[in-house]
Amino acid sequence: MLNFYEELSVEAGVYGNYEASLQALTIHPLIPSVKVAKGLLNDIIKENKDYLPRFNQ
Repeated sequence: MLNFYEELSVEAGVYGNYEASLQALTIHPLIPSVKVAKGLLNDIIKENKDYLPRFNQ
């Protein structure tokens, strides 16, 4: 069974949904704040742009 943040992560990856990605990171138990989640997400997208083409459209 997937946790809600995992479901959001799948949705985000399939559709390139930034908001779903941010929400998934924000509710993840290891992420302490929205500010940290947003910075992490932006870094992930930037460093993995070749593997996350839907986020670069």
